[in-house]
Amino acid sequence: MLETFQELAPSMQIGLILLVLVACAYLLLPLVIKATQKFRADPSLDIFDPEITPIPQAAVEFFESTAREMEQVGFSIVEYVLVPDMVPDVISVVMLFENPMEQDQAIAAVIWGFTEQEDAKKIYIRNDHVEFSTEFDDGSEIGTTNNTVEGAFAPVSHKTLLQFSDIKRPSRLYRVHQRAVEELAAGKKKRRLPPTEQLVEQLKQDLIKEFYDQIATGFLYLDSTQQYYLPTFKGAYLICWKQMWPITSVRRAIRRRRATRLLREWDIDFSGIDSPMSSSDLSRHMER
Repeated sequence: MLETFQELAPSMQIGLILLVLVACAYLLLPLVIKATQKFRADPSLDIFDPEITPIPQAAVEFFESTAREMEQVGFSIVEYVLVPDMVPDVISVVMLFENPMEQDQAIAAVIWGFTEQEDAKKIYIRNDHVEFSTEFDDGSEIGTTNNTVEGAFAPVSHKTLLQFSDIKRPSRLYRVHQRAVEELAAGKKKRRLPPTEQLVEQLKQDLIKEFYDQIATGFLYLDSTQQYYLPTFKGAYLICWKQMWPITSVRRAIRRRRATRLLREWDIDFSGIDSPMSSSDLSRHMER
């Protein structure tokens, strides 16, 4: 076999080596996920004041710009919530919003991780995004987000999640969310938001449910201590493969085509996606 390999042209030898390396990665990396990945079954949610508790400057700037636009379309800040231990070495900070008039809620989230460097932990921002959510009396839900990260879990039947990663302005994303509710939930009655003081607890229950729902899909299971959700072999392989090249690139292209198609069908055209919200946009929201 070695002699056969040596008889190949150098370019074919390199190609074969790369193919073997990719195959090894697809086979072995999921096993690393299986051995190391875990999600807390009862995560901590800590309310904090960003003026007292320091967070990365990038997070501060993201929250400030998001809050200004969210207020323009009828949302008010409920709380700042720290989620420090759902995933090891990853911290999430969530700004929780409510819109009582429309019975919608939203989050602005910044997720960062740590790397060990010279006896110190270096912070790096992994992701920031906004997500709007509307729940209905039949138990279904529509979410609209500008998250740029492709989801790793299996979709669930009761939640429709629309991803428009190119729409950076929260005000414009909310316009898309409202249209999604009109088109995809016609005739459904919105579930009323719980009292403001209960929204943080609902956020926690929503986070827990997101992992619990993956048990039925075969992606996760609850360990014997009842403290962590762990990936099954099926879950480890699919979670890993969905984030690997070229699968993640294909998924991203499909998702963007779907987003473009929906905007076209709904006759929504943002000629300057990253420009500030115009007066016409604002008046359109106020009329709603």
